[in-house]
Amino acid sequence: MTFYLLGTGAAVSVSHRTTTMFVVEEADRLILVDCGGDAFQRMLAVGLDPSKLDAVILTHEHPDHISGYPLLIEKLWLYGRRRPIPVHGPAQTLGVARTLFQAFSTDRWDGLPNREYHDVTLESGSHVLETEHLTITATPVDHPVPTIGLRFEKSAREVLAYSCDTAKSPSVVELARDADVLIHEALSLIHISEPTRL
Repeated sequence: MTFYLLGTGAAVSVSHRTTTMFVVEEADRLILVDCGGDAFQRMLAVGLDPSKLDAVILTHEHPDHISGYPLLIEKLWLYGRRRPIPVHGPAQTLGVARTLFQAFSTDRWDGLPNREYHDVTLESGSHVLETEHLTITATPVDHPVPTIGLRFEKSAREVLAYSCDTAKSPSVVELARDADVLIHEALSLIHISEPTRL
């Protein structure tokens, strides 16, 4: 299991960073977590083939985690994707994703792949997705809207955890327990009133 950080910035970031999103690669499959920006372009930038995208997981409905979703679908379609695209996330988040995509007229997009939406329940250890070697579960975390942190386990030998947008909480401690890597999203509030070098 390999992961690629496509973005590590906040909703308002400096010029060389974009919003938090990443890809997990396992057995020639790519699983994208969030797409607040141009995830397709970022995949190309790190040398990944977007045609291998197997699933999308949306952790919550805030724009910095989901607003790039319609662009992702359009670019995959233009790239030649025709097979369905599984999209996983909390029900409220998937509702926002549908609304975002439906805001655009796609009647003439011949061959547009279906989006298959899969609700993730807001309970600790909720099932998200399973492949031959990889199990992905979710845990609700503390945020103003329904939000999930994620745990990727490969045959119990490799564990990757993602806190998502959240405050200090016991749920993140459990999510990260015995993980080899924790991607911990943190926000540093910076007021930029004049050009600033970080």
